[in-house]
Amino acid sequence: MMKPLFDAVLYCHTNGIAHRDLKPENLLLSTDDLLWTTIKITDFGLACFTVGEEPLRKAAGTPGYIAPEVNSGKPYDSKCDYWSLGVILFLLLAAELPFSHTDCGELLMLTRRGKYSFDGEVWNHVSAEAKDLVQGLLTVRPSLRYGSD
Repeated sequence: MMKPLFDAVLYCHTNGIAHRDLKPENLLLSTDDLLWTTIKITDFGLACFTVGEEPLRKAAGTPGYIAPEVNSGKPYDSKCDYWSLGVILFLLLAAELPFSHTDCGELLMLTRRGKYSFDGEVWNHVSAEAKDLVQGLLTVRPSLRYGSD
């Protein structure tokens, strides 16, 4: 399920667009038959052009899915979308978010710290490669985060 999302995000980034609000609610599944499902990214309301522009500065996105640099007020770029993909992948693998809190301020602070764990029975059945992908996407420093570069 993740490969089409990576492909779609790469396509957007190649065309100078950062989505900035990737989350399950903005993904649609379309089935033509029982063997093929198409995943579509929707809701480009917070998307912006990144080519030839100043670094992005305005906080945008959904708490729990936005990258640490987005909610810290620092300049950022389209790599924020790869953080969101990491959160989505974590959710698909563990059926829970890597960062969770009922208070939005606390949630944003947890995200900025970037501390999550692979504790729990479910992670015993997840491959080392999948865990590596999650870790590479949920890297606080954008320059070290997996992405299209």
